[in-house]
Amino acid sequence: MSRRLQSIPRPTSGAPVHAMTPTILARRDVVTVLVGAPFDAWYDQWMLQIDAADDAADPAGVDYFDDAVRMLEPAALGLATAALRAHLDAHQAEYAAAGVTLLVEPLVPQDDEIVCLLGVLETMHENGEGWREDGELSFIETVEQYALMVPAYRDDALPFPIDIFAPGDPFFSAVDQATVFGNATLADVTAHPEQYALVDVQVTALYAHLALLARDDDEASASDVALTA
Repeated sequence: MSRRLQSIPRPTSGAPVHAMTPTILARRDVVTVLVGAPFDAWYDQWMLQIDAADDAADPAGVDYFDDAVRMLEPAALGLATAALRAHLDAHQAEYAAAGVTLLVEPLVPQDDEIVCLLGVLETMHENGEGWREDGELSFIETVEQYALMVPAYRDDALPFPIDIFAPGDPFFSAVDQATVFGNATLADVTAHPEQYALVDVQVTALYAHLALLARDDDEASASDVALTA
């Protein structure tokens, strides 16, 4: 993604000077973050409060499941955003050496877009079924799939070791503070999926180089003029 900035008018004398438009080089990606928290305990606490209110008001047949999920989703999103920000802060020296600044921001859901997959849903239905469509992966299967993404798709030209998050990486484990996770984490996710979530957040990468793009009346090409900020 790039944003066009207004060129600054400069005084001219003699031969005409063609104005150039500096453009920030940037990209915005979505990364899926694995977070761990007592989501099952929070859900149980929520339901105890709701049950107490129901006993007092006696509203028969009210289902508060969706409300509980809407409560857990922003909590998971906050955990994922904070964990990835902490990771980026811890590796500022590596990012600065590579000429990149990484910014983390929540991914706000649009309409029916799903930005958070809670493992606790697996334990709320018999045999983990009933809430997924046919052919969809289970939560554990989805975690296993994401675990393989960074080693498989990482650009070899990027100057970062595999455990440090890099622009374009599709997955980050907040549990391990790394782009991959060990056997112990996977074993715990398998044993206790109700305590984990996969959350989508946005990461914007700003590069230290500015490209000067020629206006329509300039014969120079963008590749002819590149400046370092």
